[in-house]
Amino acid sequence: MTKALRYLKPFAHVYACTTVLMFLCGVLSLGTFPALGLTATLGTSLLLSALAWIAYMAAAIAVLVPLRAKQPGFAIPTVLGAIGGAAAIMLTGWILPGTVIAAGFFAALPFALVNTLAIWGSARLTGSLKPGLTFWPVR
Repeated sequence: MTKALRYLKPFAHVYACTTVLMFLCGVLSLGTFPALGLTATLGTSLLLSALAWIAYMAAAIAVLVPLRAKQPGFAIPTVLGAIGGAAAIMLTGWILPGTVIAAGFFAALPFALVNTLAIWGSARLTGSLKPGLTFWPVR
């Protein structure tokens, strides 16, 4: 059970940050997501977070395993998070067409990058980051 909770804590950061940023994008009409109701925002955010988590893990395995990195650092996970998030926004737009305004990968990339940085900030503020995190991966 403790091992399962270890994976839920990072996902909770992803889900919370995604939900807050989706709400702000809708309220401020920033262009990635429309103003949705509470249930639609929570559901869309859950789908988006799950798809982004899967895309991020797949990309991280594909990139970091061949590098034989013991610690992934900050730079590569940030890039992979933004790419995985943008891909998840595209997939969410295909699955639930009325919930995403951004049309395409590059249109979704700015939101995904801001969301990734918000997740890093959330993890930093709550003390969830491992101490001694470097910028580049360590072999």
